Amino acid sequence: MTDRGAAPDPLSVTGPQGESLTVFAQPSGVIGWHYEASALPEGIPVAIAGALWNTLGRLAFRFGWSVVVSDQNGRRIGRRRFPSKRAALGFMPHMAEDLASSGTQALRDRPNLDHSDGLEPHQVARLDQGIAALERDGQAHGWVATTVEPFWGLGHPTRTQTCVWLLFTWSDGTREPIEEDYPPYALVPNILDGQFNDDQRGPFTVRWLTASERDAAWAARGIHP
Repeated sequence: MTDRGAAPDPLSVTGPQGESLTVFAQPSGVIGWHYEASALPEGIPVAIAGALWNTLGRLAFRFGWSVVVSDQNGRRIGRRRFPSKRAALGFMPHMAEDLASSGTQALRDRPNLDHSDGLEPHQVARLDQGIAALERDGQAHGWVATTVEPFWGLGHPTRTQTCVWLLFTWSDGTREPIEEDYPPYALVPNILDGQFNDDQRGPFTVRWLTASERDAAWAARGIHP
């Protein structure tokens, strides 16, 4: 499971003008206030209402996660949503790097991408029923199987975009739920660059499999209907 455990530690960033910013991840759809049931006469119904709101919010955002940026006063000034905790964690260092170089302008700029989805045709081809070994010290500790699916969204109503499905399996027998990565992509760029960092298992080198090695791995660990 990729959403288990406490929220990760926030990242502190100093912008180019000396501004202090904080980047942190949290579950999407959760409100930020809490009441002790004993503090007020209406504490119990308020606490129940808050719990119900959080549950409905999590459902509305399909149990996704958000990367949030706050200023030195704790005011939230930016947010980007992701389908999973892993995707949000993967994006946090990139957001921190952009804030350090561009300040809050990074929250307004869209990524400068060569392709409308950020993927070149040869990359889409690699991700379409592709599988890679996740290696450390020359040994495979896991595998990631990928496939692509076009989708339509309100953000780009005149064309379809590309969603990448990812299935992580591990040598200890763990099979994680399929993850969906959407533009501007949080997991896919690093995997295509040959690196992947799991928040619990650590860093790995990504080696894409080909020919008969790919076929055997896909049969055992691929994304099948």
